[in-house]
Amino acid sequence: MENFNKDQLLSYLIETLELTLIEDRGTKLDMEDWVSTSLLDPTETDYHKEAHFCGYSACVCGFVALRTLAPHKRESLFDWETRLRDKSARVEKDIARILGSELSNSIVSPAHGFRYVEACFSGLFTIYELGHPHLNSESSIEHAVSYLKMLKEKLI
Repeated sequence: MENFNKDQLLSYLIETLELTLIEDRGTKLDMEDWVSTSLLDPTETDYHKEAHFCGYSACVCGFVALRTLAPHKRESLFDWETRLRDKSARVEKDIARILGSELSNSIVSPAHGFRYVEACFSGLFTIYELGHPHLNSESSIEHAVSYLKMLKEKLI
């Protein structure tokens, strides 16, 4: 993602979330609902149950981390979580570098109120657009996809 432009980044984030919907891994942006217990070994049913590491609703960075980071067969849960956290943090930094901190925060912030405020500070949105559910409620994947598509239309 480090060499992505705005269009590529937003397209990739949208694609990642749409894949999540297709794979039916939950409707909330909540890693606990999304992480498959079969990422390493389908016979190890409890291995990844504790892989919910970010603790907030806008987990697009975690979704990207899971999409791009292959687990190792003999990796401990602690090592797996650490690598996911590191990858997720790098994704968040890439989003901020490419889109700027305000738009990045409007996408990935834990609190919808902060997402709203950051979207306001960006100066990019109309009052009507600031009423988007992703900015004003606990976001679902559908809301996040819709918001990213709206943002892409405005930027590209």
